[in-house]
Amino acid sequence: MAGESTSEIVEQYGDRRAVLARVPREWTLLHDVAWPGRPAGTIDHVAIGPTGVFVLTAGSCVAEAVAATDAVSALVPGLRREGFRAVLVGPDHPAPWVEVDGVIHCEPVDLARLLRSCPRVLTSEEVAGVVGVVHVGLERAERARRTAATVEVIAVPPQVAVAGRRRRLRGRRAV
Repeated sequence: MAGESTSEIVEQYGDRRAVLARVPREWTLLHDVAWPGRPAGTIDHVAIGPTGVFVLTAGSCVAEAVAATDAVSALVPGLRREGFRAVLVGPDHPAPWVEVDGVIHCEPVDLARLLRSCPRVLTSEEVAGVVGVVHVGLERAERARRTAATVEVIAVPPQVAVAGRRRRLRGRRAV
């Protein structure tokens, strides 16, 4: 399961549209977003609504789920950490869900019920503000990822750069 995205798991174990259709309308879902601070990383999904910000990660790696949630929570310093929840989504998690060491383990089909069942921590205005701040932060992370990929592609191998510099220096000495 480690290499599968939440989308693949939902498609394999239930119709993705049916699962997402159950998510309340006041929620904003962001899919396959850049991981702030990890240019090569992506976060499967971020769900933002009245019961908080849920960072959804496929698989079973608790450390990765916590790190992704910490990265997203750093984008909204004004919101207490309790407003953010790490969620591991996968077919092998107990139904409906269980929380272990601050990480919720949930099956895809139970996701909408999980989002609705938690206590409200944000007003409608706060949800809108958090969505805006998180969206801007994730866009910046995406731009940083693209920039890092571009630099990697156009970077000159060190031995070529050094050899070119030596030739120029020799040319100057000869003059």
